[in-house]
Amino acid sequence: MKKKILIISTIILVIVIGLIGLFVFYKVQQKEKTVEVSKINDTEITEEKIVEETKDENANNNELVQNTNEEIKEKTEEKQESQETKEQKETNEKNNQETKEKVNTETQKIKENNNSNKNNSNNQQTTNQVTNSKIETPKQEEKQPEITKTEPAKIDLSKYDRYENALNGGYKAYKKSDSEMNKLRELIESCIKEYGYTNVKIVQSSSIINNTQSFTANKTNVSNKVYDSEDFTIYYYAETEYHITSNGTESVFQNRSYIKVKKCFKKYSLTDKI
Repeated sequence: MKKKILIISTIILVIVIGLIGLFVFYKVQQKEKTVEVSKINDTEITEEKIVEETKDENANNNELVQNTNEEIKEKTEEKQESQETKEQKETNEKNNQETKEKVNTETQKIKENNNSNKNNSNNQQTTNQVTNSKIETPKQEEKQPEITKTEPAKIDLSKYDRYENALNGGYKAYKKSDSEMNKLRELIESCIKEYGYTNVKIVQSSSIINNTQSFTANKTNVSNKVYDSEDFTIYYYAETEYHITSNGTESVFQNRSYIKVKKCFKKYSLTDKI
C-alpha cells in the first residue's frame, strides 16, 4: 500500500511539476512575443517618423525652390522693365533731337525764304529801274551770229575700178593690185609644177569677179583651187578693197583674190597669154 501511495504521489508531483513548467514556458513565450511585437511596433513608428520627416523636408525644399524661382522671375522682370525704360528713354531722346533738328531746319528755311523774298523785291525794283532806263534809251540793233555752212567733203572715186555705197554713208571701193596679182600667179605656177600638169593655161581676167567667190591668196587655198586642172584654163584676178568714210578718209580693208578653172581644148604652155 505504501508503495502504491508513493508511486501515485510521485506521479502527481511529476504531473504538477510538468504543468508548472508548461505554465512557466507559456508565460516566457508570451513575454518574448510581446517584446517582439513591441520592437516591431517601435520600428514601424520610427519608419513612419522618418517618412514624415522626409516628407516635411521635401515640402520645405519645394517651398524653397518655389520661392527662389519666384525671386528669379521677379528679378528678370525688373531687369526687363529697366531695359525697356532705358530703351524708351533713348527713343524719346532721339525723337526729341529729330524734332528739334526739323524745327531748326524749318526755321532756317523760313528765314531763307524771307531773305530771298526781300532780295527779289529789291531785284524787282532794280529791274524796274533798268527797264525804265531802257525805255528812255533807243534800242540798238542786235547782230545775229553768222551761221557757217559746212559743205560735205568731195570724194574722188575715179581712181578706183569700181565702188559701192556703204551703210555708214561712205563707200566700199576696189582697185586692181599688181603686187597681189603677181603673188597669185606665182602661187598658181608653183602648184601646177608640183602636181606635174603640162597642159594648163593661166589667164588674167577681171570678168570673173562678178561670178566667183573671193579668197585670201596662200599656198593651201590656191592648191585647192587648181587641183585636177590638167587640160583646163585657169583665170585669175586680184584687187584691194578700200573703205572710205563720209568725210573722205581712206583705209585698206583687205586683198581679194579670184580663181576660176574652165575647160580648154588645145594644149597651152605656162607662158602663153591671151
